[in-house]
Amino acid sequence: MNKFALTLFISLLVFQLGTACAFATGEVLFYYSGQNELFAVKDSKPVELKATIPLIIKRTYNPEDKTISEESLGIFNNEVKETVVESKVDGDKFTIAEKDGMFSGTGSLCGKSWKWNSWSCEVMMFNGDIVAGKFELNDKKYNTYKETFTAGEMKLVIKGGFDEITAEEYSKKYAEFKK
Repeated sequence: MNKFALTLFISLLVFQLGTACAFATGEVLFYYSGQNELFAVKDSKPVELKATIPLIIKRTYNPEDKTISEESLGIFNNEVKETVVESKVDGDKFTIAEKDGMFSGTGSLCGKSWKWNSWSCEVMMFNGDIVAGKFELNDKKYNTYKETFTAGEMKLVIKGGFDEITAEEYSKKYAEFKK
C-alpha cells in the first residue's frame, strides 16, 4: 500500500474515540460496526463519494486508569488494516496516539464524565496532514465527520455511521474481515 493510501486509511480510523456509558470501576468493552464514506472535496465541500470503508471497532474503557483503548479493523483497497489507539482522559480533555506513531493529537469531550454525548479532536498524521473531527452520540449510534487538510487545504471529508453490536457479532465480523 502506498504512503498516501496508508495515510488515508489511518485518517479514516482516527477518532472513533468517545462513546461512553456510566460505570464506576473496572474495564468495560464496547463493540461497533459501521462504515466511513470518503468524499473528494471542492471549494471546501464534499462533492464526490470516492470510497466506502467497512469498519469494526472494539473499545476498552477504564475510568480508574482514565484510559480508552481502541482497536479498529477495516478493509481499504482490498487490504485489511488494524489500528490500535490509546487515549488518556483528563477531565473533559483527552490526548490520543496511534501505537505505531501514525498520528497523535488532542480533543475535548462534552457531557458528563464517561457519559459524553459529543466530542471533537484534532490530530497530526505522520506526514504532517491534519485531521479534524466532530462526533455525536445518540443512544447506541454515533456519527462522525472528519476533514483532512494538507498544507492548510482541505483534501478529504470522511463521514461515518456506527451501531453498537454484541461481542458475539464483533467476533463473527472479525473472522469475516480476517479471511
